[in-house]
Amino acid sequence: MAQRQGIDTKCGVFRNDGAIIWAAMPALGAYVPDSAFLAGAASTACGGIRGKRVLDVGCGIGVTTLAISKTCPREIIAVDNSPEITELMRTVMLDNESIDEYLKQRNGLEILGSGASGLFQTTASYLEFQRDDFQNGIFRACGGGLHILTKSAVEITESDCGVVDVVVGSHYLHWPVRQFLTEFSKDVTSGAVAMKLACERTLAPLAAILKPGGVMALLTTDDFVMFDDDLDFDSTLGMLSWTKHPMALKAHSAIAEILEEYGIEHLSPSKINIFKHSNVFGLLEVSGLKLESVLFTSTAVRCDPRWFVAAYPMRLGGYNLSPNQRTSAIMRARQKYFTSLQAADYSRIRTSLITFILRKL
Repeated sequence: MAQRQGIDTKCGVFRNDGAIIWAAMPALGAYVPDSAFLAGAASTACGGIRGKRVLDVGCGIGVTTLAISKTCPREIIAVDNSPEITELMRTVMLDNESIDEYLKQRNGLEILGSGASGLFQTTASYLEFQRDDFQNGIFRACGGGLHILTKSAVEITESDCGVVDVVVGSHYLHWPVRQFLTEFSKDVTSGAVAMKLACERTLAPLAAILKPGGVMALLTTDDFVMFDDDLDFDSTLGMLSWTKHPMALKAHSAIAEILEEYGIEHLSPSKINIFKHSNVFGLLEVSGLKLESVLFTSTAVRCDPRWFVAAYPMRLGGYNLSPNQRTSAIMRARQKYFTSLQAADYSRIRTSLITFILRKL
């Protein structure tokens, strides 16, 4: 029986080798402009972050933490559920260990590749830049404190980090919501009720440690938001989506052809639309939170063909493959993809960002 594309709701793509693989994404330009926009939106919403305590949920390797540090808060608590991710973040942000050696000791050359199409040197160079930018920036110069916590943000309590003034989360919200939606849909017949419960379970722990009047800023992409109250606008977003980029289509075709050999039907990337713009106020206004605004912006990054194949491990996260099968499929698909590229395929990669600004009453 053929496997259908799975959903890695448990975020397993961030574990083990996934931490190093994920570090390649900001090295190629992904997430960096998103985090800068989120930091600015959060700062504006709370009248400036300087001197405040900020919780960064789903912090990853620290891209958003770095952006927030430039607004000069008093303290940042960065939390992520992956111990490999938080170990890498500590090494980059707080230590002086050679990043090249750190990556090599964890099979970074094999995981990322060292050839012309490889990602090792690009990733190591970016992480060195991130370290220098953070360690020699205004936040550290003013005595700001960074605390990195390995824990699921849906389980965080005041005993972990105290009360905070601001909560930020870049590309975080859809992960726990999808996880809880899958869980609650087993017991609740109404999809709307399951979605409401999923949002409440995701946001309630964060609301509990946010001080009254505090701001929560959560950024996601149009992959997960449908503008059902403006279908012409939503259709335009769909036409400009990264999923329609010629390199994205070729990357999908390459991996789909390889996975077919394992009896796996690999579906094309598409919008998931778990949030509908017309009812986000009803969904997100839980646990004393009021949704003040829904901000929209679009970004574009230069076209590096490695951007699309760097995400292969995430795309394979929900499949029943052995580690060797997974590695082999990725390597073969990368080769097939790079040999298929033509000059006409190079164009800017565009992403649309939606930021939800909530305030604790």
